[in-house]
Amino acid sequence: MIATDIPRDWTGPTASLASAAIWALVVILWKPLIRRFGADATNFCKNALAAIAFVLGLLLFQGNLGLESLPDLSAYQIWTLVASSLLGMSIGDGLLFYSAARLGPLRALLILNFIPLLTLLLAWWLAGEEIHRIQALGIVLVVLGVAIVLFDGSRLRTGQLDSKGLIAALLCVVTNSFSILWRKPSLQVLEAAPVAMLQLFVGALGVIALAFFFGRSTQLAAPLRASDSRLRVLILSLVGTGFAYYLFIYGIQNNPASIAATLSGTVPIFAIPFLWFIEKKRPDMRTVLGTLVSTCGVILIMA
Repeated sequence: MIATDIPRDWTGPTASLASAAIWALVVILWKPLIRRFGADATNFCKNALAAIAFVLGLLLFQGNLGLESLPDLSAYQIWTLVASSLLGMSIGDGLLFYSAARLGPLRALLILNFIPLLTLLLAWWLAGEEIHRIQALGIVLVVLGVAIVLFDGSRLRTGQLDSKGLIAALLCVVTNSFSILWRKPSLQVLEAAPVAMLQLFVGALGVIALAFFFGRSTQLAAPLRASDSRLRVLILSLVGTGFAYYLFIYGIQNNPASIAATLSGTVPIFAIPFLWFIEKKRPDMRTVLGTLVSTCGVILIMA
């Protein structure tokens, strides 16, 4: 589990951090659309539009979809590709929104902060993945720093802990950890862009299936039908989902799974300056402390 050498390629960690930074901004900009149209409709639109953008972009810039090696995928690689898409983008997102609604965003995000640690254990147990002890310490510091930023004792103590929300949050930790780990096998054969495209399509189909199950399928295209939201949905889908998701997948391809999960989970840290600029929410001392701790962790991971 603990290796003695540290890889010096920074492209993977940088991609994971960049995806977190973009998501931090885009989540803030998505909030009014989610409140207006619902999580399932916005989730479907962003996945479907980003997938279509990948198809057009790949055809335009390289003349094909990059799927020539698709027949070379083993049955296990195909299964994990589909399973990781459904777990991370359909089921995982649904559990995230459900737990946030039942527990509140603070409690839900604190529980989801265990995703990097569970991913580290699963990667070691199931894939034999090794990381350097310094990087392991960096992971712990990043998780601790995010927890410090999110922790607000006065707000967390209000209200009783909802059991259904707690179960949903814990299941979200499990599904997202497996999703990150199971994205890696197909990336041994395919490049990041085709994998991102395929997973976005599968994720969109998963949202459709869930919407049919819950009787909300007719509302999925509502954000695109509304003329006053169409342009924002298009821009956020292309930048926030398309480009950021490519960076996320590239980070998984070029990082150990646990490090990719850790660096991609720094969204609350990157959200601090965006919230300060957009919503005029100045950071307090707890936020500054947590940011410093997480920054030290990132430095150790990329040392």
